[in-house]
Amino acid sequence: MVEDSIEVERKERESERKVVDDLVRERDTLNKNLVKMVSATQAQADVLKIHENSKRNLEVEIASYRSATLATARTVKKLRAERDRYAGEAVEAVEKFAKAQSEVKAREVTAVQLQVCVASRTSPTVPPRPLLTPLPRICSTRSSRARRR
Repeated sequence: MVEDSIEVERKERESERKVVDDLVRERDTLNKNLVKMVSATQAQADVLKIHENSKRNLEVEIASYRSATLATARTVKKLRAERDRYAGEAVEAVEKFAKAQSEVKAREVTAVQLQVCVASRTSPTVPPRPLLTPLPRICSTRSSRARRR
C-alpha cells in the first residue's frame, strides 16, 4: 500500500510537473508575444512620430511656398504696371518722334525753298539747285558758306 501510495504520489507529481512545464511554456510563449507586441507598438509609435514630423515639415514648406507665391504675384503685378506705363511712354515717344520728324522735313523744304530764293536773287549765272536737297547737303552748304565769310 505504501508502494501504491508512493506510486500514486509520483504519478501525481509527474502530472503536476507536466502541467507546470506546459504552463511555463505557455508563459514563455505569452512573454514572447508580449515582447513582439510591445516592439510592434513602439514601431507604430515611431512611425506615427515620423509622420507627424513630416506633416509639420510639409505644412511649413507649404506656408513658405504660399508666401513666396504671394510675393511673386505682387512682383508680377508691379512689373505689369511698369510695362504698361513704359508702353504708354513709348507710344508717346513714337508720336513725338513722328511729329518732330515731320517738322524737320517741313523745315528742310522751307530751307531748300529759301536757298532757291536766295540763290536766284544773288547770282543769276548759278544754275538752279534741286528743290529737295537732303539735310546733310544743306548743312554742308551752310557751313561752307559760313567759312567763306
